[in-house]
Amino acid sequence: MTKTQDVLAAEKVYEQWADGFATLDIEKILALYARDAVLESPLVNALLKTEEGIVRGKDNLRHFFGLILSSGTPLTDRHKECFFTDGKRMIWEYPRVTPTGGQMEMCEVMHLDDGLITVHRIYWGWASARKLFTVGYVG
Repeated sequence: MTKTQDVLAAEKVYEQWADGFATLDIEKILALYARDAVLESPLVNALLKTEEGIVRGKDNLRHFFGLILSSGTPLTDRHKECFFTDGKRMIWEYPRVTPTGGQMEMCEVMHLDDGLITVHRIYWGWASARKLFTVGYVG
């Protein structure tokens, strides 16, 4: 792929990833990940009760995302303004303070190869991390 094609592919991943979570469509979400993709997040520790905080491979991602989607609450109300990409890496944030109030602050970073997510890291801000480990995950 050329750099322009990579950037267009990243835009597609960004839009389809958000739509998959908004519509609770696990197949749409999983289609964006490479077979051996890796996801890292403190949420992994909280939901899967693991020490490592890493999910490896599509089968394990299916289980992890299934737990998130099983709440039945579409993730449509998270405020984000834009994303940045060079076609190989993509990043965006959910700021703690938004025009309509507060939200859990996080930053999503994805590594892409041939239009698929190969590595996905989710960084939690101090307020979100504190809430995650003292109250539990609330979506």
